[in-house]
Amino acid sequence: TGSKTLIAYVVGQSQEGELLATSEKGQLFDEQIEQWQSLYNQIYRQTSADSQGIFNIVGWNSSYTGEPIPVAQMREWLDDKVKVILAQQPKKVLEIGCGTGLILFQVAPHCQHYWGTDISSVALDHIQRINQEGPQLEQVRLLHSTADNFEGLESEGFDTIILNSVVQYFPHIDYLLRVLEG
Repeated sequence: TGSKTLIAYVVGQSQEGELLATSEKGQLFDEQIEQWQSLYNQIYRQTSADSQGIFNIVGWNSSYTGEPIPVAQMREWLDDKVKVILAQQPKKVLEIGCGTGLILFQVAPHCQHYWGTDISSVALDHIQRINQEGPQLEQVRLLHSTADNFEGLESEGFDTIILNSVVQYFPHIDYLLRVLEG
């Protein structure tokens, strides 16, 4: 129709950005991660009638409406994710940002080793409690850690690494690269 529409714009690095010292940036990034940790600990402390046991969807809200994503939609999404992962026949899995274990409880029974990491100790406590009460997946190991910290993980490596709905919370591209190179 000949009308012009702005679809994107690029902002070059400003002098302000150049003046922000590397140590200050690191401190800001650390603070951002701590804020996410605090937020998710708070969210995971909530309970919901639809979010008990191995299907705990507390915190899964629409980014458009802020409302919880409907249970049926979450079940369909989870089934699709699990099918894709299990099609790879994983044996040694690392899930970075395992949350309350939605994927973990579906995939771990098919694996020899399954490591789940998360910044939320509340989420990891939920997984441990459910695992002790129910399926008792002895191959599951949990580690309270940031996504870019690989200390404490087994050194033999993994054949599958899951980063589901966590990358968007990383403070910057270098953090993502550290995770991918980890």
